[in-house]
Amino acid sequence: MATNDTQRYGFKKFLPAIAIQFCLAFSFIILQDLKVAVAIQHGGQKLLETVQTWAGIPMSIILVYLYIGVTNRYERRKHLGIFILPIVAYFLIYGFYFYTHPASLHINTARMIALQTMYPGFDKLILMYGYWSTSLFYILSDVWAGFIVGVLYWQYMNDTTTIKQAKTFYPALGLFVSFGMVLSKTVTLTVQGSSLYANNVIQLFVSFVAFAGISAVVIHYFICKNVISKDKHPTNVQNVKLTMTTFKYFGHIFTSKYLGLIALSVFAFGSILHLLTILHQTYSYNMQELGKLNPESYTMLVNKITIISTSFGFLFSVGAMILSIYLLKNHGWFKAALVTPIMTILTAFVLMYVTYDESLSKEFSPVSYGLVFVLMMMLKQIKSFFFKPIKEMAYIPLKQEMKVKGKAFIDLFVERFAFVFGSMVFAVSNFINPVGYNIESIIYKVALLIIILSLVYLVAIWALAPKFEAAEIQEK
Repeated sequence: MATNDTQRYGFKKFLPAIAIQFCLAFSFIILQDLKVAVAIQHGGQKLLETVQTWAGIPMSIILVYLYIGVTNRYERRKHLGIFILPIVAYFLIYGFYFYTHPASLHINTARMIALQTMYPGFDKLILMYGYWSTSLFYILSDVWAGFIVGVLYWQYMNDTTTIKQAKTFYPALGLFVSFGMVLSKTVTLTVQGSSLYANNVIQLFVSFVAFAGISAVVIHYFICKNVISKDKHPTNVQNVKLTMTTFKYFGHIFTSKYLGLIALSVFAFGSILHLLTILHQTYSYNMQELGKLNPESYTMLVNKITIISTSFGFLFSVGAMILSIYLLKNHGWFKAALVTPIMTILTAFVLMYVTYDESLSKEFSPVSYGLVFVLMMMLKQIKSFFFKPIKEMAYIPLKQEMKVKGKAFIDLFVERFAFVFGSMVFAVSNFINPVGYNIESIIYKVALLIIILSLVYLVAIWALAPKFEAAEIQEK
C-alpha cells in the first residue's frame, strides 16, 4: 500500500513536470532559430559571432549571483516566475516594438564605425552596444536554454525527486522534450511557409514563447504550492541560506571531490559533443568544396536522410528511454552511464573509417555519410536519455547548499568552457595551418582526442559510482 501511495504521489509530481518541460522545450527550439535570424538580419555574421563569444561568460557570472540571491530570499515556488516573467516581457517588447523600430533605438551605422575607429580595442563591445536590443534578445534566449531549462528546471526536479523515482522519471522526460521540439519545429515551418503571417512572424513567435513560458510558471507555482509543500520526504528541503563568500564558494566547489567528478564528466562529454559536431560540419563542407558533392545533391541527400531518420527517430527515442530505465533499475547507475562513452568512441571510429575510406576511393559515399548522420542523431538522443539523466541523478544526494551552488557553477561555467575548448581545438589547427585544413588532416588527431576524453568520462563516472551508490543505499 505504501508503495502504491509513493507511486501515486510520484506521478502527481511527474505529470506537471512533463508539462513544464514540454513548455520550456517548445520555447527553446523557437528561440534557438529566432535568435540567430534576428542577429544576422540586424548586425550580420559579425554581430552573431561577437555575442556568441563575448557575452556568455559575463552573463553566467551575473546569473550565478542572481540565482543565489533569489534562492536566499524567495520560496521555491516563486523561483521560475522571478526569472521567466521579466524575460518573457522583454521578448514581447522586442517583438512588437524594438524589432519594428530599430532606427529609433540604436545609434546609426556611421556613428558606430566612428566609435570603433576611435576605440579599436572596444570594437566588439561597441558593435553589441550599437545593436543593443538584438544583442540582449540573443543573450536572454541563451539564458532560456542554459539557465532556465538547464539549471532552474532541473534544480526543481533534483530537490523534489528521490533517486528511486528518478530512475524512471528522468529518462522518460527526454521523450517529452522530443515531443516539444517536434511540435515547435512543425509550428515554425507552418508559420514561415504561410503567406498569411509574412508580416508578423516575429510577433507570432514571441507570443508562442510568452504563452509557453507563462504556462510553465503557472504549473510550477501550482505544483509547488499544492503537492510539493505537502511532501514529507527528505528531498523536499526548505530554502537554505547560502552564506558563503565568493572565495569560499569557489574554494568549496573546487575541494569537493564529488562535485569535481561531476564537473569532469560534464566537461568531457560537452567537449566530445562539440568536437564531433564541428567534425561533422567540416566533413560536409569538404565534400562540397572538393566537388565530391554539389550543394543541390547535398541538400537532397540531407533531406532524404532527415526524413528517414525522423521516421525512425521516435522509435529510437522510445527504445533509448526503455533501455535507460531498464539499465538504471536493474543494473545500476554506473552501467547505464557506460552507454555514453561507448557511443562517443564508436562515433569517433566510424568518422575515422569513413574519412580513410573516401580518401582512398576519392569518391563520396552516400551510405557512409548517412551512417555518420544517423550516429550524430543517435548521439544527441544518448545525451537526452542517458547523459542528462545520469548527470542530474548525481546531484540528488548532495546537501542543499552544494546542490544549488555546485549545479549552477557546473551547468553555467563548465559546460560553456567545454564548448570553448572544442572551438579552441579547431582554432589551433587553423592557426598551425593558416591556409586552412581539410577533414583528412585533422580527423585522426581529433578522433584520438575524443577517445581520450571518452576515457576521462569513463574514469570520472567510475570514481563517482561508489559514492552515488552509497547515497542510494542510505536513501533506501
